[in-house]
Amino acid sequence: MTSFSYPPIHPLERLNVTDGLLLNAELWQLAHYYHRQRQNIHYQALNQGGIVCGLGLSIIEPSGEIKAEYRDRRWLRIQPGIAIDSRGNPIIVSESLDFHLASVAEKNPFWVYLVLRYVDPEKLQWKTSPTIVRETFRLDEKTTLPTDQDVELCRILLQPGNVELSHPVDVFNPGFNQLDLRSRVQVQAKAKGFVRVAYAAQEGTREPQREEQWGELLSALPALYPALAGDPQVTALNLEQVKIEQLLGYSILSIQHQRFVKLTNGTSQLLQQYVAHGGLIVVDLPAWETVIDELKVIEGELKEAIADIGDNESLREAKNELMQELQATQQEITNQINQLKTEAQHLVETFGVHTPNSGQLDRHHPLRRLPFLFSQYPTVSNKPIELLNWGGIVFIIGNLIQAWGIDEELDQTRESIRTNHEMGINLLHFAWWRQQMMQAR
Repeated sequence: MTSFSYPPIHPLERLNVTDGLLLNAELWQLAHYYHRQRQNIHYQALNQGGIVCGLGLSIIEPSGEIKAEYRDRRWLRIQPGIAIDSRGNPIIVSESLDFHLASVAEKNPFWVYLVLRYVDPEKLQWKTSPTIVRETFRLDEKTTLPTDQDVELCRILLQPGNVELSHPVDVFNPGFNQLDLRSRVQVQAKAKGFVRVAYAAQEGTREPQREEQWGELLSALPALYPALAGDPQVTALNLEQVKIEQLLGYSILSIQHQRFVKLTNGTSQLLQQYVAHGGLIVVDLPAWETVIDELKVIEGELKEAIADIGDNESLREAKNELMQELQATQQEITNQINQLKTEAQHLVETFGVHTPNSGQLDRHHPLRRLPFLFSQYPTVSNKPIELLNWGGIVFIIGNLIQAWGIDEELDQTRESIRTNHEMGINLLHFAWWRQQMMQAR
């Protein structure tokens, strides 16, 4: 189910009651429809649809009344419960429901989704006109992703053949033909904004590690900053083929520095349109693509050698030489970072963006303050991170993006991962906020 949607923008119409008004069925329904609309708009504007309570699932044996051809282990029992769809319509399952899963995979495994959908009794065809009608629902078995009108109960990855269903041994890692409940959504307050991320890729190629890194950041939003929601599915885009309408569906376009410097004229014009309409381009230059990585290794070795000497008077002269070499190395690191900043500014200018400043983020810049306050940038494995911003382009010098996922080689502490996530969330928030203001002009 799509968890983030806005109410339709339609004017509300209500009954104007005056003395002598002849009240008929049509006007009576109009009066009640108005209140239903207001309720749905209020819910959809502030809340996210999902399961309120109950609606558990279990695999059962078919009853003796079932025909022999359907007596298999593909029967599910849905327990009573309550859900609310994303439009604010209540779905009340007052009794247990037995359901037979009919889908069969022919050649390749595929997903099957079991969903509930609200049914308006006014849209049903009645043989007679009952005085009282009950709001109801439909239980569907789908082979396509649930829509914003569906409340997902479970999904199952079916293997080819007429297989039997089972409960997973590990509910967090279900296998084939097992009930997967990980995508069930509970009702909750809606986030104020929603962000999607894409990255520039070559034709026919994907970068799973890059998708995982951004996906880990987006998945951290509910716990660290629930006011913002994100789609954890990160999309690979071929900039030579994508249209501007498709590109504008993403708040952030991530592109590696080595690709950004080789953009064609046509692609540059496309990205200029993207930025002008509120999109944010994030260009990352990892430390290992610069000499900074080697210099930091030398810096670490020098610090270790100086610490080993300690206060040994016989090695004072050697210690002084090492300290001078350390100062020179640290100065060279600073020089290299400054050179990269200058090159980034020139590159942005050739892209067609005006750069009235050096791109440095002052103390009031949103990237340093919202929603998390940073007096200095985080470091990854003792390597510095630098952020530069010119309008709709952000340059990241260092390994910030690589630090959002679990990478054993980086050997990050939990506090380090959290700090890097918070810096990344500032980036997501900046992209969302900028997009909102650009679109409101």
